[in-house]
Amino acid sequence: METLHILLTPDFPPERGGIQRCLSDVYETFLENSLLVIAPYVKGAKEFDSNQRYRIKRTGRFLLFRNKRMRNLIFIISAFFLLLFEWIRCSLKGKKIVIHSGHILSGIPALFIKKIFGVLYIQWTYAIEVMDKRRLWIIKRVLNGADSVIAISRWTEDYLKNFIDAQKIKRIRLALPKIKEPSKEKVDELLRVYRGKRVILSVARLTQLQRYKGIDMTIEAMKIIKEKFPQAVYVVIGDGDFKKEYERMADSMGLKDSVIFAGGVSDEELSAYYSICDLFVMPSRVEENERGIFSEGFGLVFLEANYFGKPVIGGEGGCRDAVIDGKTGFIVNPKSPEDIAEKVLLLLRNDEMRKKMGEEGKKWAESVLPEDIRDFLLKILSPVSHSF
Repeated sequence: METLHILLTPDFPPERGGIQRCLSDVYETFLENSLLVIAPYVKGAKEFDSNQRYRIKRTGRFLLFRNKRMRNLIFIISAFFLLLFEWIRCSLKGKKIVIHSGHILSGIPALFIKKIFGVLYIQWTYAIEVMDKRRLWIIKRVLNGADSVIAISRWTEDYLKNFIDAQKIKRIRLALPKIKEPSKEKVDELLRVYRGKRVILSVARLTQLQRYKGIDMTIEAMKIIKEKFPQAVYVVIGDGDFKKEYERMADSMGLKDSVIFAGGVSDEELSAYYSICDLFVMPSRVEENERGIFSEGFGLVFLEANYFGKPVIGGEGGCRDAVIDGKTGFIVNPKSPEDIAEKVLLLLRNDEMRKKMGEEGKKWAESVLPEDIRDFLLKILSPVSHSF
């Protein structure tokens, strides 16, 4: 029987982010007539959608809410009725549907459709969204209702085992995102800007919610690094409500000229920064409070840096799946500026080590492609499947 695969997600391009890129890259490899994407309407969606070869239906097209909570509510309600319509339409044509829920929120309408019509659904999980204590009651229901649950790291997989049957969990390694190659002009411009410097790079959202990314600990580590390696500079790509706090922190430590906040950049500019940096660092840690557990689910930025032949430094959580310690980079104690500084200095002082780890990292980054994940998703719809 012909199958329509429906990707249901509140996170999808043209919005930027790791989840958005992951889902877009994987699902665009599906046959165009076998895929429908249901996602919220966001700025730039009309132009983006017109350039895709598969169907996209947007919820809240005339309701651009600044409040994400309201947008998500509209999405959940609208998605249910769109799924209902597609089920009826496909049933009349003798086709079946399978739902791929790209976020725990989209699992809510998927769960209802399964309860009513028995439709299969696959649930993607990352980290923070399933570790939210405030939503634990609905998270458990969505996960247990799913036919298969995709975990993007061992860290996420181990957490999920507290709530669902381990046999239901299918762990994957995320694929290398599509990379926009940098222009020679942009690379040359950055090389001129940082001539004589050794560039340590981080890419992250600079929000209070995502303090766990480890920008603060890396700034503290820079004080140690600068004393022993004066030509080192720390460049931070990204923006957010906590950026000024990080800037104040760097200024108070006398690092104003050594910690550079470059703000948000285009994909092409980001590639140029990856090209000219000496190493990438994001020592994410695991934090827990009354709201839940905050940590990195995997970290596509590690693969991006690896693609450009750069060694990477990571911390706790899903980072341990993204970074092969001692081969593509190092895993450090993310709460220890001394440990971070030690590994950064080791790499800065050892050109051969950086080169070797960069080469291994590029192989690692390119070892899984979006097509591999697509094939895996199709395989787990059959009775026998394995993680990779």
